Amino acid sequence: PSYQKANLKSSDLERIYQARDILIQNYTNPPSLVELARRVQLNDRKLKQGFRQIFDNTVFGYLHDYRLEKACQLLIEDRMTVAEVSY
Repeated sequence: PSYQKANLKSSDLERIYQARDILIQNYTNPPSLVELARRVQLNDRKLKQGFRQIFDNTVFGYLHDYRLEKACQLLIEDRMTVAEVSY
């Protein structure tokens, strides 16, 4: 909800979206939470709280959902076998 985003500074919002982008770009080999927080210059607590507020999910819950969507997309497009997608 937007009222929850109000307590985050715009610079923190940008960093949280940047963290999401890093996760997506590295979804097959993501950085640890501490490394991700360091890369976007937030402490891990603020990153976790901000992720929950913006995306209504944990950092790695979001990554898990993204991976499932990606797998579904690959299977629907029939470009890969189930074994290839699961790998």
